[in-house]
Amino acid sequence: MSEYLKIGEVAKKANISVNCVRMYEEYGLISHSTKMDSGFRLYKEDVVNKAKFIKKAIGLGFQKSEIKELFELDLSDTKNLDSLTLKENKINEKLKLLIQMREALHYFLDGKSLNESKDNKDYIDILVGEKVL
Repeated sequence: MSEYLKIGEVAKKANISVNCVRMYEEYGLISHSTKMDSGFRLYKEDVVNKAKFIKKAIGLGFQKSEIKELFELDLSDTKNLDSLTLKENKINEKLKLLIQMREALHYFLDGKSLNESKDNKDYIDILVGEKVL
C-alpha cells in the first residue's frame, strides 16, 4: 500500500493542514481512494498536486465552487470551452485591477505621501481608476 498516502502525508507534501485536506474533501474538491481497516483515509499521490492547486486558487480569490467546476470540465464539450473563456476574461479583469492598484501604490511609495492628500481622496481615486497617474 505504499502507493497511497495518509491524510497527514498529503497535508505535509501539499504544505496545508490536515483540516484543509478534510475541508477540500468535504467540498468535493478531492477524494480519498480507499480506507484502511482502521478507518484511515488513503489518497493517491496525484491528490497532492490537486491540493496545491486548490490552495493557490483560493489564495487568488477563486470560490470553491469555481474550482470544482474546473475539475469537472469535459474539454471535448464546446460549452465548457466557452465557460473557460469567461473565466479567463474574469481573470484578466482582476489582473487589470491588481495592476492599477500596484501602480497607485508605487505612485505613493515614490514620493507622494498619503498624508499630503487632504482626505486620501487622490489615493482612492487612483486605486479605483478614476484618476490617471
